[in-house]
Amino acid sequence: PTEEELGLFGDVEGKKLLEICCGSGHSLKYHGDHGAGGLWGVDLSENQLENARRYLRENHCAARLIQGAMEEDLGLPQRYFDVVYSIYGMGWTTDLEGTFQRIASYLKPGGTFIFSWHHTLNYCVGWLPEQSHGWQGQQIPLTRSYFDEEPFHMPVDGMEVILRNRKISTYVNALSGALFCLEQMVEETDSAVL
Repeated sequence: PTEEELGLFGDVEGKKLLEICCGSGHSLKYHGDHGAGGLWGVDLSENQLENARRYLRENHCAARLIQGAMEEDLGLPQRYFDVVYSIYGMGWTTDLEGTFQRIASYLKPGGTFIFSWHHTLNYCVGWLPEQSHGWQGQQIPLTRSYFDEEPFHMPVDGMEVILRNRKISTYVNALSGALFCLEQMVEETDSAVL
């Protein structure tokens, strides 16, 4: 779903935004096009940041980009940002509680934290070979327990990455531990996926 469909950010005119796991810089440009007053991005990958620099430069969008892990002290200003957000990045953290606490420290009082990640059941569902073109008999095989939060290996683009599937309660409790007030949880996908 797009921001136009969800309306999570509202008016960003003049606001200072920080994106965690900013990747290629496309969402930073989107917010720049909508009048954001200051754009910052953090990503672990120097290659991604180089792509973002090039993309933002080509599109005349200024942003301060920082290479580093979201779990670490990156020297970001405290109580500075109106909005901190992450689009499909939070699940990569190795320290969810610590990351949420750092993010809380970056936000101005009353600031907003918005993030997305795969639904926690996503990594519990398996595909059988005969199901390559849809759900066979409307049965969905579960290949891992929803309650198993141990790291696991997953193939991605010919490589293997390590992920940790977290329960929804783990996210909610980590947010609560960082003193966030949960205002909204959206479970949506676009109609094309459905």
